[in-house]
Amino acid sequence: MKNVRRIIAGGAVFGAGWAAAFAATPGYVEDFVGAGNLGGFSGGSSAYENPGTGGVGGVDDGFLLVRNDSPNNFGAADFAGNFSGNWIANGVTGISFWLNDINNQDNPEIHFGLGIPFVNFWQYNPGFTPGHNEWTQFTIDLSNPDESQWTRIIGDGSLVDALSDVQRILFRHDTAPFIQFPDLFEGEVGIDRILLIPSPGAAALLLLGLGAGAGRRR
Repeated sequence: MKNVRRIIAGGAVFGAGWAAAFAATPGYVEDFVGAGNLGGFSGGSSAYENPGTGGVGGVDDGFLLVRNDSPNNFGAADFAGNFSGNWIANGVTGISFWLNDINNQDNPEIHFGLGIPFVNFWQYNPGFTPGHNEWTQFTIDLSNPDESQWTRIIGDGSLVDALSDVQRILFRHDTAPFIQFPDLFEGEVGIDRILLIPSPGAAALLLLGLGAGAGRRR
């Protein structure tokens, strides 16, 4: 059965108040099932909605709709702590998500961020521009963290430190140079199927083991 959580925006990512429900593990997915279900995400944008349909799965598949009615900080973050935990120790090797440039073609440049608010927070340098009124999947490889692909936008500490104690994740519109406060944006973006990716190595070993077992049974 699908899970659901909520979102954040702009500088609000560094606001107080975090309560982790549990440590995130590989395979965990936020699929925003059900109209009005925001899955724990919130922030400083004009509105956060879930129409209950039109997600990656089509009819009856909800998604998180983030909207700014005028130019302002634009983003969504998980304030519920559903993605919090030691991603490295838990075997998280990447994150996948789907984005959609909803209604008017606004050409957002969405960046992903993670870490500890006010203490050690990093933003992924490559931006993601989804298709216009179509879902586009994006994936970030975290198997070998490379700080040259990231920018620490607040605090001190390494990227590995941030991955070892993720307390918040963030999606926001921004353009270089990357600092704590992002560029302004007006428009609508859909977010869906946020997935923590299992270790490819572990999956391969499992498949090899299953294959060997099947061979012995023949």
